[in-house]
Amino acid sequence: MRRLAAAAGALSSCLVLAGPAGSAGAAPADPVPTVFFGDSYTANFGIAPFNQDGERDFCFQAKETYPTVATRRLADKGITLDVQSDVSCGGALVEHFWQEQELLLPGMTVPPQQDALKRDTQLAVGSMGGNTLGFNRILKQCSDELRGHPLLPGEPVDGDEPASKCGEFFESGDGKRWLDGRFEQVGGDLEELLDRKSQPLCLIGDSGTGKSHMLIALGTEAAMKGYRVRYTLATKLVNELVEAADEKQLNKTIARYGRVDLLCIDELAYMELDRPGAELLFQVLSEREEKNSVAIASNESFGGWTKTFTDPRLCAAIVDRLTFNGTIIETGTDSYRLASTRARAEEQVAAS
Repeated sequence: MRRLAAAAGALSSCLVLAGPAGSAGAAPADPVPTVFFGDSYTANFGIAPFNQDGERDFCFQAKETYPTVATRRLADKGITLDVQSDVSCGGALVEHFWQEQELLLPGMTVPPQQDALKRDTQLAVGSMGGNTLGFNRILKQCSDELRGHPLLPGEPVDGDEPASKCGEFFESGDGKRWLDGRFEQVGGDLEELLDRKSQPLCLIGDSGTGKSHMLIALGTEAAMKGYRVRYTLATKLVNELVEAADEKQLNKTIARYGRVDLLCIDELAYMELDRPGAELLFQVLSEREEKNSVAIASNESFGGWTKTFTDPRLCAAIVDRLTFNGTIIETGTDSYRLASTRARAEEQVAAS
């Protein structure tokens, strides 16, 4: 419960960021680039008229959502929001902030809500947790009328328990254990949402110094914790992007690479790339910037990357994407492979 309260408090405190702009006597502030996210409560699920924008039709987002009302009321106080996107969606769980959400129709999904965040987004406001908690199931547990409601999804926690005794049910035994478990899940997911960072990692060092081993180990550990991970060689990635561009599938391919939680790119700056290939790689890095993490391994220091990315400006932009708020680990110059070969040779000499 403490974790849930702390996470919820941190989410609600986001609104404070906009507060000072409306203080008395202050000069009009520039519009604040804002993204709204959330579940049914943010989207005002099921209240007509609905927004009809194609991709999110089956989110059943009302035209008068919480973001719409909040933006209008803040404007009355002299605080202007530049709403970049409202990606709230009925039925969203906390995990749908970083994962795709399946909608009512089979095969229909919407992207992770965090994908709406842009490089210049200054304010993100949302409300999540009710669906993860199982709010509908709690309502049905406590109401005979709602148990038979055709438009309210979900089943009661225990249909054999009478609705009139739901208070007792949730205060002891199986009901309490179920509710405690749901609060634990919500608290953990909200912490995950708040803790998610997209800091890049650069492993720089000579051949044989363990960069690939560390990159694979990092990806394996992340995958074991439930993150979506993709490992690829830089040249293989560029070749795939070039083929996708030829087949007019580039946007889809870039979006696919943009969705994974951790993209591990090995052997970056090993070979020279032509400008089109370098530009395609830059598009992948830009798609992921400050949304999902990138880890790379290279045997060239950043100063030598101009041999791979021959356009100086493009090279600088790629280095910027990979080092902003990132971690750089230098693995050194001592090759483990060379040291192992020398050790075996010395053993053979000593044995002869």
